[in-house]
Amino acid sequence: MNCPDVEKLIPLYSGDDLDPKQTRIVEQHLDSCENCRNQARGFEQSALWLKSNASPEFDDATFLQLRQAVRLEIAQIQTKPGFGDWIFSLWPHRPAPALSAAAIIILIAALSLIIFRSSTDKNSNLITVVSDPAINRQEKPSPTDALQAPPKAALRNPKKTIARKEERLAINQIGSSAPTDITGPKSEEKTETTSSNNMLRIELQTADPNIRIIWFTPKKETQNDSK
Repeated sequence: MNCPDVEKLIPLYSGDDLDPKQTRIVEQHLDSCENCRNQARGFEQSALWLKSNASPEFDDATFLQLRQAVRLEIAQIQTKPGFGDWIFSLWPHRPAPALSAAAIIILIAALSLIIFRSSTDKNSNLITVVSDPAINRQEKPSPTDALQAPPKAALRNPKKTIARKEERLAINQIGSSAPTDITGPKSEEKTETTSSNNMLRIELQTADPNIRIIWFTPKKETQNDSK
């Protein structure tokens, strides 16, 4: 074996931790190498010094005192005041009742706020407000639209609407032309002389049996027109 290999085994050789075969190999090398022999002598002296300075033996009373000192140190570390204790130590008396009341008030306020928000969210889901100005804007109808637009009652009863239109048409035709020009498939003309000698009574029956048009005209004018 060379020196590097023996130097690795010298600490074990000094402590008697090698097997017999390795011990013989190291001893043969130490006989021929002075440097390795000096290292082995240094390790042997260190081992003797360690054995001479053995640990002292303590009695039971010493171990008991040591154990009590350790427990006392642990208790002091566990009971060390924290940040909250330091804040409360600033006041001469701890305001525990006031802090408890304040905590209860804050808790009630938080619960009320949560309930209020949940109720408003439910109402907003049920009610939808449309704020489009184009939808909410109400246009005023013009006079011509009001005249042309049929009334609601007319939309409900189309027969009465037609009858009233025929009635208006017949009145306009009577006012602008002779009564003989006003004819219709659904109207009946009845001419009767009144008790007066100067007036001629003309009745127009519209499609509605409850609506009848009566028109009085001078008798002489009608006779001249017939000639």
